[in-house]
Amino acid sequence: MGKPLQIRRTERGFVILNFKDHYGAECSLQESSLSGPACIWLGVHANRMHLTQELVAEILPLLHHFVGRGTLPHFARPEIKVGMRVRTKPDSLSMREDEIEAISACGKYAYFKPRVDGPGHVYRWPLSDLTPVEDKADG
Repeated sequence: MGKPLQIRRTERGFVILNFKDHYGAECSLQESSLSGPACIWLGVHANRMHLTQELVAEILPLLHHFVGRGTLPHFARPEIKVGMRVRTKPDSLSMREDEIEAISACGKYAYFKPRVDGPGHVYRWPLSDLTPVEDKADG
């Protein structure tokens, strides 16, 4: 492993982390000055991505999977894809079915960002308990 990552503040007071990628390119992770929505900058200094809190919440499960396994996750059930609406089996609390949108899958679970919760809320559901929702034909 390389040297420990150093977190500091910019001249304007925003938290920034500078590091080098595998090829030695200067990179950073920095809080954005955007007044809303909350965003961060990530990438090579000359070409950084401006990521919203919501987008980071959606890709975070994939990054956790990569840290643990060295690969990006894939769905164990190919008929269920990222972005697809699925119906869950009734859970023990609400005893109702929900339609939710899959954002990633790792092993036996799919990960979801519910429409009603705020940014940062991601839940998992067993792939075996999901059924794809058929799009209704126009008619």
